[in-house]
Amino acid sequence: MPATAQETNFDKAFDAENGIIRLNPNDETGKAMMNTRDMSNDNRPAGPIDLRRTEFAPSFAGIPTFFKSPVALTPEDLRAGNVDVAIMGVPMDNGGYGRLGTSWGPQTLRIAEPIMPGGPVAITTELQTNPFTEMTVVDYGDVPVDPNSIEASLPNIRRYAREVAETGAIPISVGGNHSILYPLILGMQDVYGPESFTLVHVDAHTDTSKENFGHYITIGNSMYLAVEEGIVKGTDSIQLGQRSPGYGPDKMDWFRENKVRIYFQPEFETRGFKTVLKDVIEDVKKGPGKIYISIDIDVLDPAVAGGVTAPVIGGWSTRQLMDTIKALAVSADVIGMDFVEYNPYMDDHARTTGAVTLNMIRESLTAIALRKKGITDPFYFHPDMLGATRSD
Repeated sequence: MPATAQETNFDKAFDAENGIIRLNPNDETGKAMMNTRDMSNDNRPAGPIDLRRTEFAPSFAGIPTFFKSPVALTPEDLRAGNVDVAIMGVPMDNGGYGRLGTSWGPQTLRIAEPIMPGGPVAITTELQTNPFTEMTVVDYGDVPVDPNSIEASLPNIRRYAREVAETGAIPISVGGNHSILYPLILGMQDVYGPESFTLVHVDAHTDTSKENFGHYITIGNSMYLAVEEGIVKGTDSIQLGQRSPGYGPDKMDWFRENKVRIYFQPEFETRGFKTVLKDVIEDVKKGPGKIYISIDIDVLDPAVAGGVTAPVIGGWSTRQLMDTIKALAVSADVIGMDFVEYNPYMDDHARTTGAVTLNMIRESLTAIALRKKGITDPFYFHPDMLGATRSD
């Protein structure tokens, strides 16, 4: 044994007196994982990079990207390509205390399409719209995150959301768990300002906890922070589909005091889904005109989408979520979206939840394209889908 006591890594990491957990800022492995690579010497013209060798390829062939979309790596690529939507992975798993595995969500979803991943054949039949020909959509790669620390990951998530929005493109972030919502909306605030958009949170859980286990930022408090910190007004914070256990009188009081617009699952069941959704759209139309939409896949019933971190019985159908995404995205200008909590390790052998999640992302792209075309009816279907093709 050493003759004299030496400072251990335990001593370096913990400051118990002040409740601080330290990191080593000089660790080169940490820098390599978290810092963006210098691309100034890549000697390529700015713009999206199409990685396909052929005009069409099935999802099981070629280099995986979301919907076989071109890749963009820098804000200059987004500007040069006049990109409308940039889909980026945020493979965050820490900060949660459910069934871990969501860090693999983005990569798994890049190959989750069972038939046609994108391009000219990817028309949405019932809306007669192809988002990939109406808009320029790219895969913006993955945000660098620290697999050991939620706190260390937040600045990069905020920065990437901000840099996409600054180019005029819409960031659609694919998680990862729901802890990513807080830095994503901070990135939106950096560009558009505080209280400048409506925040719609579709989830089985309210995510309105305060600090948990001593942590300021967790998987379960993004919506609480959004209102308490003035990122959005309480009246512009809209919650849909909540039903999980644990919401006692203290939580109900917080919703009332802050005028949060919450539509618990029993209201949809009692009043009818479309009736409630009409009220939600009226709430959106009273807001600033811009909207950020956060979709936790566990809003769906686990019977149809069980591959999530924290499943809760009694949830939505895929049809209900599709209709909600369309109604929201055509009713205001979408400035950002996220799809979170897909956990491929908890999915079934057919990867049903993955296929559902990817198709919901496609539905969001189609709805954004509809609004760009001037369609603002939240319950729109193409006339051909409503019998216009039938003759007497």
